[in-house]
Amino acid sequence: MALGPVSWLWERLSGWQQDQVEAAARAELARLRGLLVKPGSAPRLLANRLADRLEETGGEVVVDKPYGWLIRRGLVQRQACSDRRCDDGIRLDTGSGCENCGNVIHLRRARRVKITAEIDRELPGLGDGERRQVLEDRLRKQAAIEAEDFVWRREQAAAEQARRDAARSAAQERAEHKRQAAAAEEAARQALPCEDCGQERAAGLCEGCAG
Repeated sequence: MALGPVSWLWERLSGWQQDQVEAAARAELARLRGLLVKPGSAPRLLANRLADRLEETGGEVVVDKPYGWLIRRGLVQRQACSDRRCDDGIRLDTGSGCENCGNVIHLRRARRVKITAEIDRELPGLGDGERRQVLEDRLRKQAAIEAEDFVWRREQAAAEQARRDAARSAAQERAEHKRQAAAAEEAARQALPCEDCGQERAAGLCEGCAG
């Protein structure tokens, strides 16, 4: 069921390649089952992913290296954010939009439209196959740039969080030192004898003398 959408690609694989793809599919199904509330829906989810990726590519007929496409693109989860349940901006466990991604799908489609327009403007004489290849190359480069930027921003956010945690810890430590100093000062004051009668631990003036 899971590999149903790519049956034609499957037929183009060698025996060894089929074994590798089957093993990769089984591993991905096992991983998906660990993420889902209903583990039995894992094969359908993986089939939907493969169908979506084929549509994104342009169909089975344009996949000239089926083994590489299946292993590196078709079967692989593409997290658009840090949530391990995210796949192309969709939550695997609920099927709804990933809250962490927001409008990531819209942005990805807008990026594709923008790059397509750039190619049409810069290289108007390309055939369909060449045009598709150029588009995929540019999309990959742009995705790599965005992934690098995402990693950098995540590292910066982690560093900033560490700075905030350190500042908070320092402030708490200073507050604790002040509290201890105030408590020590009060304890010392309470230990003073009465200045008038000499009664011990009278905080400097006992009640009788104060009255």
